[in-house]
Amino acid sequence: MSANLVIVDDHRVFCQGLEAVFAAEPDFEPMAISSSDQVLPTVTACTPDTVLMDVRIGRANGIDLTRRLTAMSSPPAVVVLTAYADTATAIEAIRAGAAGFLPKSASVQQVICAVRAARLGGSWLNTQLLRKLLADCPGSARSRRQPIGQLTAREHQVLCLLVSGLDRNAIANQLHQSPNTVRTHIRNVTVKLGCHSAIEAVAAGLRAGLRPELPSATEKLVIRPVPILIVRLVLAGTRHGRGSPGSGTCRPMPPGQDLPWPVPAPAGAR
Repeated sequence: MSANLVIVDDHRVFCQGLEAVFAAEPDFEPMAISSSDQVLPTVTACTPDTVLMDVRIGRANGIDLTRRLTAMSSPPAVVVLTAYADTATAIEAIRAGAAGFLPKSASVQQVICAVRAARLGGSWLNTQLLRKLLADCPGSARSRRQPIGQLTAREHQVLCLLVSGLDRNAIANQLHQSPNTVRTHIRNVTVKLGCHSAIEAVAAGLRAGLRPELPSATEKLVIRPVPILIVRLVLAGTRHGRGSPGSGTCRPMPPGQDLPWPVPAPAGAR
């Protein structure tokens, strides 16, 4: 049994349709399951890097399953795809550890992009949810910045790169560290900021005044789904000091400039 993507939905036709969509992509080996009882055994046996999860799976709760999956020793990235796309459900899913959240009204291309982003260590969420996360922080601006001050220099640098949209592998390449070391830094950042996921950490960084870096013209752009939304939401007309790439000092994105989309299949995919 081999699969790098497990699709969980109790509507068999919908689930099998998604399986066919991803099977046509060169970098996916999908497996569709319609029973909540099969989720944990299947993920344990197949060790996929990504799970596409519905919220309601019969009588089971997909968010509870997400919480159990992300608590595994080698957890898959979970993307929640649901008809219940309200903000409260989205935040609950992210706090359970989901790397992405999107409604079933999304296009097939958006679903594929979200799963690719998650498997690369990135995140995917819509503008409404990001706006909610940015607004949902009580206290003064000073109190919002205090948790950032608890970070080490390296953790602050990693958070800046997360805010800039780099996934774990891209951060590892930029900092000349292993992806596992970067994963540890990200975990430390989320714990110190009191966050449940990298998405919440990005929102906390934005509230503290961090802004995405703009790569130089000679740098190759990496797939960065979150900043596409961030640029449209918070960067137009902002003014912040510039810093050198990789320095940990975030820079503003010029208004109207977006990063590449959709997410292409990785080079060398089967």
